[in-house]
This record gives sequence, structure tokens and C-alpha cells, in this order.
Amino acid sequence: NGRNGAPVFTCRAGCSQGSVLDVLRSRGLWAEERETRPTQRPKPTLCSVPPDASEPDFSTVLKATPSMTWTYHNITGSVVGYVARIDKPNGRKTVLPVSWDGVRWINRAFSEPRPLYNLPAISAEPKKPILVVEGEKAADAGRELVTTHIVTTWPGGSGAVEKVDWSPLDGRDVVLWPDNDDPGRKAMRAVADRLINARTLRGVKLTCAKRAWTG
Repeated sequence: NGRNGAPVFTCRAGCSQGSVLDVLRSRGLWAEERETRPTQRPKPTLCSVPPDASEPDFSTVLKATPSMTWTYHNITGSVVGYVARIDKPNGRKTVLPVSWDGVRWINRAFSEPRPLYNLPAISAEPKKPILVVEGEKAADAGRELVTTHIVTTWPGGSGAVEKVDWSPLDGRDVVLWPDNDDPGRKAMRAVADRLINARTLRGVKLTCAKRAWTG
């Protein structure tokens, strides 16, 4: 037997594996179920949020009371889900997604590809340049400070760049403003790699020692 108990055979005459299998089948020595390998369990598919669905009770869903919440929409303006920030007693934070499973709100990431934050505004103003920052809190702060751009971000943080639909930024003038740390710069490089169809793409280089857009 080979790895995981799978049978191993060799034809010394140089026959193909298919030919050997045909002979074994004809003699009743190879059952078809042996060729069937267990498949990976598919991820559950998240459902669209009904227009009459009420906002989630975050304290019940997350078993904690969030200090801040943000709403994600699809390109037509319908709610896709929420992101909630939980501040811990030790001063740390955690950011958790809340999605609709067809019946109720649950603590689960959005289905992929995930939408950009502030997507309806991106769609509504196709000529306005885009500013990409990391994190919903930073995006809201940027929207107040940088009125010349539509400010957006993505759900899931630096490790989820590849899970996002970046196509709404195709043909747009885009500026990337990273968090002022190594993970933040790495995340924006990953974003840049996915914006090859942007009209223009520029990055903000931070030279101050103080971290920006974080917290």
C-alpha cells in the first residue's frame, strides 16, 4: 500500500496505468470506488440579505458589544453584511464580520469575492479618484479629511487582499495610502498587484515616524 493506504501497482513491461487498470477491472480486481478520493467539504454559500431584514443584534451574534460597526453594500446599494470592532479590556482590538446565512445573522466572513467598502459611492461617481486605505476606521477618517477622493478599504485586513473584488477600480485613478508599518506596506503592495487595470496608480510614501491611519 502507498500513502494513506492507497494501493500501488507497477507494470514491469512498461504498460500505461490506464491499460493496467483496464485489465484489473476486467478480472474484477479493481473496484471503481477505489478510484474515488474524498473531496474537500465545500464552504457554505452565504445568501443575499433580504431587503426587510433588520440590523443584527451584534451583542448576541458576537457575544460582545462592539465599539464601532460598519456596513458593506453591493454595487446597487443593498446590504451585504457588517464589520464590527470589539475593544478588549487589555487594550487590544478584534474586528469581526457579520453575514446573513439565509435565516439569521451570523459571525462569518462575507462570501468571495468580497465587496469594497463604500462601493455605492464608487459606482455613483465614476470620474472621481479613489483613495484606498487599510481598515474601515481609517476609511471613515479619510472620507472626512480627503473630500477630493472616494475613500475605500476592504474587509478582512491585510491577509484578505486576494479575496476581494477589485474590478470596480478598473479604469479609475487610484491612490494607495498604507498603514505606516511593514504589514501595512506589504498589504498595499498586494493591492497594487491587483489593480493592473487602474487608469493611474500612485502610492503615498510616509516619512514620519508616527504611525498613521491606524488605531
